[in-house]
Amino acid sequence: MEVLMIGRFLGGISTSILFSAFESWLVYEHNKRGFSESALATVFSHAALGNSVIAIISGVAAQFAADAFGYVAPFDLSLLVLAVMCVFVYTTWVENYGDEKAPVHESFSKAFHTIRTGESNFIE
Repeated sequence: MEVLMIGRFLGGISTSILFSAFESWLVYEHNKRGFSESALATVFSHAALGNSVIAIISGVAAQFAADAFGYVAPFDLSLLVLAVMCVFVYTTWVENYGDEKAPVHESFSKAFHTIRTGESNFIE
């Protein structure tokens, strides 16, 4: 039972990191390319719909794999999809290095100051 609780806890943390990192990246790239605010709302709504559709397809594929090859097969299938997507991301995405000219200690100081003083960082 403890392993399941730890798994759920770590899954929640990783999901939070996954979605917050993606959303931050998306907003940055959207603004950098000069797209309108209404287009950003459209992208987020399409992303939410796409996530739902992919979740349904993933569930059906996992059930098919489990029925055909046993209960471990969905995990093996997820590893295959992860490997394919890692190759896709590595070959098609560009890295966001931020301000490469800024000293590292200055960047961390600004980040710490923003976290410490910025009330807008927290959801109410």
